[in-house]
Amino acid sequence: MSRFGLVLALVATTALALSGVALASPPTKTPAPSPEFFTVTGSCAFDVLVHTTAQNESQITFSDGTFLVTGKLKADLTNAVTGKTISLNIPGPGRYVPAADGTLTLTVDGPWFLFFPGQALFVRGQGTLLVGPDGPLSFSQRGGTTQDLCAALS
Repeated sequence: MSRFGLVLALVATTALALSGVALASPPTKTPAPSPEFFTVTGSCAFDVLVHTTAQNESQITFSDGTFLVTGKLKADLTNAVTGKTISLNIPGPGRYVPAADGTLTLTVDGPWFLFFPGQALFVRGQGTLLVGPDGPLSFSQRGGTTQDLCAALS
């Protein structure tokens, strides 16, 4: 499962968990889920194997359904065909804001990796990803740099 897939799963789980919570509830802090291994398909011309090498992220969930993910996260990304590997330090943070229409806005600050159909990015700086129920709709970046991970792993 890709990090993008995890985002969608987290949103669905969070929305269900918060459905009965009063608006005045204080934020809750829990460990952020992160699989040790997963494969990303469809972003590059080859599969990308992702191995989480260090993880101590937290998810802070607010009563309005938004949540913040921040903390230590490092991963090795490997081209499944050639074996070429790069290591990334991707602590974020990222703020997830689900909308009533099923869209999700993810605002990232700092290092983050994003996978889309036909594209994989390592983002440093602030960016905004809008995700619809069927997948990514748009990504924009304000400052910082973006690296094409498909090119880096080729």
